[in-house]
Amino acid sequence: MLERKFITLIYRLRGDKKMYLFLNQLAGTNRFLWNHALGDLKNQYKETGKANFSYFDLCKWFTNKKQEVDWLQEYSQVLTRPGLKDLAVGYKTFVKGKRGAPEYKSKHRSKKSFWFYVN
Repeated sequence: MLERKFITLIYRLRGDKKMYLFLNQLAGTNRFLWNHALGDLKNQYKETGKANFSYFDLCKWFTNKKQEVDWLQEYSQVLTRPGLKDLAVGYKTFVKGKRGAPEYKSKHRSKKSFWFYVN
């Protein structure tokens, strides 16, 4: 049986002010999506007793949210959806009893970071 090994690379990007501004906005967008998806999941759970937290359901939620919030149109799905993947995995591990529930991300206390797939 073949084992897959994943390598994590961390890059520090250097560039001009426009690039830093875009990257900071992208980190803020990912935090916005995390917090709003988490809030909607919590409300859904309060109302119905269950929540659709699969990655597929969160991607559908993201598509609907993109229609509601105009400025989300500026960001590619490739750059914003991995945060939703993290939320889906976080809820899955919470339901299995391996970790605590996902929490909201603070603008001031959380690190400005994000990840995305590179082929």
